[in-house]
Amino acid sequence: MDPAGAAAILGSLGDLREISSILYCMQPAASALVLEQMEEKTAADITAMMLG
Repeated sequence: MDPAGAAAILGSLGDLREISSILYCMQPAASALVLEQMEEKTAADITAMMLG
């Protein structure tokens, strides 16, 4: 699946904690590509959750 498709599917979940958990389990390069496809604020919020 391409990063844009993955971002769309993850975005439809609506739960940022769940999305951050999924991305945290992915390879860093892959999760970065998915985060690039998300809205800036959403990606920042998810990244903060992954770091905290």
